[in-house]
Amino acid sequence: MRKPTDICLLCKINPSTKTNSHILPKFLSKKLFGPKTAKRGFQLSSAHSIDKRPKIIQDSPKEDYILCAECEMYFSVLESICADTFINWRTKVASGDFTRKTFSDFFSIVLYSSSDKAAVRLFIYSVFWRTSISSDPLFQNISISNDLEEALRSSLMAYRTTTQGDFLTLLKDPSVIKLFPIAIITADSFTSETSNVLFVPPFNEVYRLVIDQFSFLLFKSKNEIPVDFFKGASNFEINDCRVIIFSYKLWADTIIKPVFDLMAETMLKNGHKK
Repeated sequence: MRKPTDICLLCKINPSTKTNSHILPKFLSKKLFGPKTAKRGFQLSSAHSIDKRPKIIQDSPKEDYILCAECEMYFSVLESICADTFINWRTKVASGDFTRKTFSDFFSIVLYSSSDKAAVRLFIYSVFWRTSISSDPLFQNISISNDLEEALRSSLMAYRTTTQGDFLTLLKDPSVIKLFPIAIITADSFTSETSNVLFVPPFNEVYRLVIDQFSFLLFKSKNEIPVDFFKGASNFEINDCRVIIFSYKLWADTIIKPVFDLMAETMLKNGHKK
């Protein structure tokens, strides 16, 4: 267990005195737990038997003593700049700020062209980096390689500051950011804002996070992208700005259903455990 005297895992300079650091940005997962008056979610674990009562939770994972106050503030700056891109993308499409190209009834792409694309990339890097360094059991499947984890950390550290103004000034030169392919997936609409999951699928040639209404994918290189679809719909260069939009049915069939199928299969295998 980490202590407040341990060195911050991001800057590797200051003591990691910050407590209750969210591993996942709060704005991405807050709808998952319902309204403030009745916040409630369920934690299912494949390590327990299927008849075990799930644990009730009211927030996404938090940890103590992984960051210093300055690095915590830096992540807050990143989140405050990028939240609008994820929360209000439908409104921005309707207003013309974002561009949407529809390919079928099940699939389209939105370009977040008016957002700061380098900031969004760093934000996604920060989410993967935080899950990689976390000791919470939810993220045990992430297993980001040491070299990739360090590359994400060094890219983040190149722009570390505690104010939006200073951050955006530094970001005028995004050349220090190491480029790894990333993909962002969401659905056109959701039948229920509390029907999604927080889940880290087992590693299978791609690092994946399912965070409520979004799924994020991170690849080491374009050559390691196993599906041609993602080669055409991911973000490779610093100015790429694609969000993949699924129909709700496609989202449910390809994102949510496999999560529950895998969970049920594993829980049944562990049915003897109490």
